[in-house]
Amino acid sequence: RDCLLSRGLGDVYKRQPQNGVLGKNYQHIQMYISPRINQEYPLHFTVRGKSKVNHNICNFNGYIEITHIFSSTENYPYNYMIGKYEFKEDSSQKGSGIFKGICSFDVKVDTINKIINLDEDFAIADGYNNRNYVGIWESYSRGTIKKCIWGDY
Repeated sequence: RDCLLSRGLGDVYKRQPQNGVLGKNYQHIQMYISPRINQEYPLHFTVRGKSKVNHNICNFNGYIEITHIFSSTENYPYNYMIGKYEFKEDSSQKGSGIFKGICSFDVKVDTINKIINLDEDFAIADGYNNRNYVGIWESYSRGTIKKCIWGDY
């Protein structure tokens, strides 16, 4: 909790959407996320963005809150953060609802400068295992609940 985020969530998310699947029929979903650090609580991010399923686009607002940070081992030089998220789409838009679940991030901690680097350039495994979101989406109008997962690349 004494570390600041450098090259934080906002920088890496601006580059491209995250991709995933929604529901039993595996609809393609794209998430465009723009987080901001809460200055009072640095492990809480205010989030705004857009979701895109097929041709339907919805704006959303919400949060990401880091709940656990696991230290690295000798064989794995990165730390691992786990958190929870909740993104509420604009209820006036067609096909809107709420996303909620858990998320995970690989990070590199600079203990000397007390900075957490959330960088997509890390050589982690095959490069496809960072910033993952697993949870549900619930429709405002119908109450339908669908499983949803997305992440980098």
